Amino acid sequence: MIALLWTLSVLSCTCALAALGVSLLVTRRYRELRALVTDGAARGPALPAPGTGIPPFTATTTEGARLDRADLDGPDRVVAFLKTGCEPCRDLLPELRGALEDLPAESPRPIVLVTGVAGERTGYVTALALVAHVVESDEPHALTGGLGVGAFPAVLVAGEGVVRRAGVGLAALDPRRPAALRR
Repeated sequence: MIALLWTLSVLSCTCALAALGVSLLVTRRYRELRALVTDGAARGPALPAPGTGIPPFTATTTEGARLDRADLDGPDRVVAFLKTGCEPCRDLLPELRGALEDLPAESPRPIVLVTGVAGERTGYVTALALVAHVVESDEPHALTGGLGVGAFPAVLVAGEGVVRRAGVGLAALDPRRPAALRR
């Protein structure tokens, strides 16, 4: 009987240690993924690095204005990437609108690319049309793919033809950075 109890105790301890090991591995991986997605300084395949050149692109805004690569050759301009069905994108919308409204009047008008299901883009367009050039697309836009944007919501600051800063959420809109974004 004592041998049976001893065996059960050893098995229980072994199972507990295995569960602890799995928990530690899962926690470590979770932290790595969370840092990649939420840390504005994080880089990887999801966001372009500072200095990345802006690829050629053309786009038509919801107001009918034509945009292209030359529009990002001048002073620093905010460019945001949102996707329908992305809960963080939807949650960021009011804060993004407020940040874009607070940009100085002399700043170039921001550009927001919204991809996804057409019927779901309407809320994004309505919320942002007064503060930004909004570009809608059923598929990922050429600029999204050309820059390697794979994390949403992504916000970057581009100027003189290159990415200055990029982050998930509003991390790239640090008001201590370029004069064009100071309040």
